[in-house]
Amino acid sequence: LKTVPERAMSSKFSALLCLALLSTACSRGPACETHYRQGLERYHRRDFANAEYLFAKALNARGSHLPSLLMRGKCFFFQKRYADARSCFETALRKAASPATAQLWLARCDLIAGRELAGAEASLGALTARDEEHYAAWFLLGQVAEARGQPARALECYQRGLVYEN
Repeated sequence: LKTVPERAMSSKFSALLCLALLSTACSRGPACETHYRQGLERYHRRDFANAEYLFAKALNARGSHLPSLLMRGKCFFFQKRYADARSCFETALRKAASPATAQLWLARCDLIAGRELAGAEASLGALTARDEEHYAAWFLLGQVAEARGQPARALECYQRGLVYEN
């Protein structure tokens, strides 16, 4: 009988352990992935209502599927359902280990829907503080500055965005 360390070193045991962990982690995963892929197809065809429905089904199959949550928020955004989009992005922001995408889209909701400039500026400021080279955040900060009537600040933000984009 092998000891645990010897067993852990055997490639067959490692492969079986990985398979067991993978099957546990991906329970109900195939349905999630199928709905997610179908949702992406609809999203890229700009069929946002059906894409949102498929991303919702993916979330029902695996509730913590962050890509589906973000894509569902984008679908709501492009349907001008900004409150629903904001809810998705806020949830994603709480769940994300790397919240940049959720933070960027949340700022877009704040900026476009109702012109909530303070919220957009706060989200984008936090994003650029964590990732100074996030060019999309700089472009949105430029839009915020324009909306606030600050052309010099807007120009500065746009220029930083251009520097980091390249």
